[in-house]
Amino acid sequence: MLGVARNNLDRALLWSQRYTRTDMRYLARGGFWLLGGQGFQSLLALGTMSAFAYFATQETFGTYQYILSVASIASIPALPGLNSALVRAVARGHEGTLLTVARARFQWSLIGSAILASTSAWYALNANLTLALSFGIVAIILPFWRTGELFPYFWQGRADFRRATLLDGASAAIPTAVLIGLIVGNAPIVLLMGLYLGVNAATRWLAYQYSKQNIITSAADPEAVSLGRHLSLMGALKLAADHLDKIILWHFLGPATVAIYTFALLPSQRLLSFLPIQELALPKISALGDRRESYRGLTRKFFLMVLALIPIVAFAVLAAPLLYQLIFPAYTESVPLFQALALTALLVPFSLFESALLAQNKKRPLYILQIAPSVTRIVLYITLIPFMGVWGVVVATLAGASLRAAFSSFFFKTL
Repeated sequence: MLGVARNNLDRALLWSQRYTRTDMRYLARGGFWLLGGQGFQSLLALGTMSAFAYFATQETFGTYQYILSVASIASIPALPGLNSALVRAVARGHEGTLLTVARARFQWSLIGSAILASTSAWYALNANLTLALSFGIVAIILPFWRTGELFPYFWQGRADFRRATLLDGASAAIPTAVLIGLIVGNAPIVLLMGLYLGVNAATRWLAYQYSKQNIITSAADPEAVSLGRHLSLMGALKLAADHLDKIILWHFLGPATVAIYTFALLPSQRLLSFLPIQELALPKISALGDRRESYRGLTRKFFLMVLALIPIVAFAVLAAPLLYQLIFPAYTESVPLFQALALTALLVPFSLFESALLAQNKKRPLYILQIAPSVTRIVLYITLIPFMGVWGVVVATLAGASLRAAFSSFFFKTL
């Protein structure tokens, strides 16, 4: 019975390929696990947000987000671009690249640890013991935390989305359970940050060690670390812009405003994560090599994705007031912010064009693509937040996302 159903599904997918001109079996196989994984991650995020909404003050949640934002910016020297470089290398058969990029990631993470240690010292000198201890703990954990995060990209490069999803889900569930327990128990922020990030780093480090034991070919891509450095430099301003919003809001408007904004931002990011376009596309496009004629069908896929997204985004925007009232009644102020930020989901299909640029290693267009929108966002943060408050962040985010989409389309046409 199960075999008949599988055969019927397989025939239906083959039939649909005539119209979508897409490897639908690959999409269904990979998409099932990626979407399932994102669904599980969304449940974990929902549990965490619910715990903060019902058992913690806005000031506590705002402080938690502030510490994570500073830690994320301090992680920029850890070469986050190595993630995509690893996917590209493994997709081309260079699985030994995992060891190369892990070594580089750990070494460069030490710079971030030094930045966080300096931040800890500054807060200690200013008699803020809570933040001094929190940043000191994160400084110790950072290299293990960030290096451990490499493992899903190894499995994505193999197109083994099942194993990537299961490992990622397990390594996220344990620290999330610890975090929720700490929130419900009203733990102080220092203990909360230390235990949560410590357990997070430990589970991800174990998943990385497991992945390392499953390397089949020891060949390493000699260009991977160099490409990772370039991608990190390209993405440095974007990563900074992704977290400077909360840091600037913290200093101008306080932790409560950070909490209200984050309760709008996180659900919108969850909406984006249900569209794992680049995760599915990059291994497939990278395997094409330099066959540019194979990229022509991406434009058709792009328009199909946009059409599919319109009703999804419309539903999210219309349902938001009711859902927030039911799930996060203390954060109904976040509803209009979420509705505006949700519009960025309509721009996600442009990541298909970015994947083609990355697969072709087009460094100059990728630099422009990353830097120009990020600079726009940061400038708008600084100029708009003092006058518009939290809405200044929303306007800056929409402007940056629109500019990035425009650049992606323009440079894709030059391939």
